Amino acid sequence: MHDIALMKEIIRNYSSLIIRTYSFVRFTIIKPDLLDQISDLMPRDGDFLDLGCGFGLFPIYYGLKDRERHITGIDKNKNRIREARAVAKKFNLHNLKFINKDLMDGLFSGTYDVIYTFDLLHHIPNKVSENLMRHIYNKLRKGGTLIIKDVTVEPRWKLWFTYILDKIMTKNEPLHYKHHNEVALFLEGLGFKVKVQKISDILPYPHVLFVCEKQ
Repeated sequence: MHDIALMKEIIRNYSSLIIRTYSFVRFTIIKPDLLDQISDLMPRDGDFLDLGCGFGLFPIYYGLKDRERHITGIDKNKNRIREARAVAKKFNLHNLKFINKDLMDGLFSGTYDVIYTFDLLHHIPNKVSENLMRHIYNKLRKGGTLIIKDVTVEPRWKLWFTYILDKIMTKNEPLHYKHHNEVALFLEGLGFKVKVQKISDILPYPHVLFVCEKQ
């Protein structure tokens, strides 16, 4: 199935107009082209972990593209996890599982070949994100890959655009934006080999991609 057609089919299977609209927005921000660019950095099989998976949009996309990828999604919102499970069941995706867990309250179990997270870090406090990165390093197998898609703080006008949208979506939730160089240095200090790539987009988001290999 063509990527755009696959995206539309995934969205169609969510249970409410609100969730379908949210999913459309997420696929607009993180387009199939970007998802496939990230996918090319991953193995075609193995054990994957999606941190902050929400409604399961991206595990379902990746799970449909490569059914040899065994993907676990974690999110703190039990309603989103319930919805993710329901949609995965509609697609007969036995290679996916979803866990309701707040990463603020504790860390995850298991070991993985790939761990990825999209737009999570700037929603959690710095100390929590640092502890999470340490835990991720320990839970990745040797040669494993950590992929982070987040936002950086420059240019400032793009950051303001992101801030306004984040506030619309999260209301009073505090935000923790960091410069990409600061994040890269921390990850390198843990032992990762880090590549940083700024992502151009027609929308004014200061996207940045971290591709981190465990040595």
